[in-house]
Amino acid sequence: MAPMNAPFPPPIMPIFSFEFMSLSIDFVVNKGRKKYYIQSVLSLGDARKEKTELRPLLGVRDFFRKIIVTKSGMKPWIDEEGILHLGLYEFLNPDAMDL
Repeated sequence: MAPMNAPFPPPIMPIFSFEFMSLSIDFVVNKGRKKYYIQSVLSLGDARKEKTELRPLLGVRDFFRKIIVTKSGMKPWIDEEGILHLGLYEFLNPDAMDL
């Protein structure tokens, strides 16, 4: 509770840094007992962009499927962190998230 002599409303303090705010996951899909975390990105052309896009998924510490979808057409693969990488057209396949 704020002291009686405090201004109302209390001043807004910057609690979150910009970097924290950039750690949002684009989509969370709940399908029955399954949950999927999905990041969408135009391309992962360089290491810095890849690190930026993967960081939110790596920050989630549960066992649900983590997926990154890019515009490029590529064969689905799973990286060493367990993240499924899909191209856009592969993602549109109804069974793609369960690879």
